[in-house]
Amino acid sequence: MSLSFKLINLFLDIIPINIPAVKCPVLAASERGRLNCTHWHGDFTYNSTCAFSCETGFVRNGSETVECTALGQWTGHSPRCEAVKCPVLDSPGRGGLNCTHWHGDFTYNSTCAFSCEMGFVRNGSEKLECTALGQWTGRPPRCEVMRCPKLRDLEPILMNCSHPLESFSYGSVCRFRCTQGYFLNGTSRVQCQPDGHWSDKMPACQEEAASYFKQVLLYMGGGAVTLVALLLTGMFIALLIKRLSNKGKKCMALFVPLVIIAEGICLETGDLSLEEVQIRSEK
Repeated sequence: MSLSFKLINLFLDIIPINIPAVKCPVLAASERGRLNCTHWHGDFTYNSTCAFSCETGFVRNGSETVECTALGQWTGHSPRCEAVKCPVLDSPGRGGLNCTHWHGDFTYNSTCAFSCEMGFVRNGSEKLECTALGQWTGRPPRCEVMRCPKLRDLEPILMNCSHPLESFSYGSVCRFRCTQGYFLNGTSRVQCQPDGHWSDKMPACQEEAASYFKQVLLYMGGGAVTLVALLLTGMFIALLIKRLSNKGKKCMALFVPLVIIAEGICLETGDLSLEEVQIRSEK
């Protein structure tokens, strides 16, 4: 070995020469993400490793870990943190949907409020929120038609109803009339309102006056007729006795029994005694 070569080796041993590590591009945490790196030969140099993570409600789109190679390049691209998605919601039938999206349509922290048209009521939650698990806080509600109390038609009232949606629900219309011999007391038409109440009270059927008195007579039977006949007969007999007991009175055919008139009891003078009536009536 030559003397010059020995001197060079001695110089290198005495004065060490530091060769810097290959560097890779500096990495930064993505939006809504975190970055955790380990550096062996300096920040973001050869053999440095970096791990990526995301905040709650967000998921990583890309590699979890990257490493700096001897060529000064990372083994992969920096990932992105994207908001967790929930199933897309639709407006319920006969209802509306109003949503607020903070990180994209129907994603983490999105809130949706439900409403129903007039005459319909919500069955379920009024408001839902998208959670970090990609699920809504409840099931979407339904809009159901408002119902009114059922009406019954009992004779003598007659009812005819039309139901555009469901039986006795919002928009249903009922019309009323009465059977013969009765008249309607109240409205002839009611409609089911959006608040679940009828537009008016159900009417009633009242009996007409002529029909009422007729039923009274039928209920009493022939009692009233018999009573009137007895009264008339009594009056007739009383008047007859009075006429026969008074002498010198004219004989009136209206109050003398037909059998006496046929026998010629009335005298030409018109005088008739009670004794003569009895004698002649026995012949």
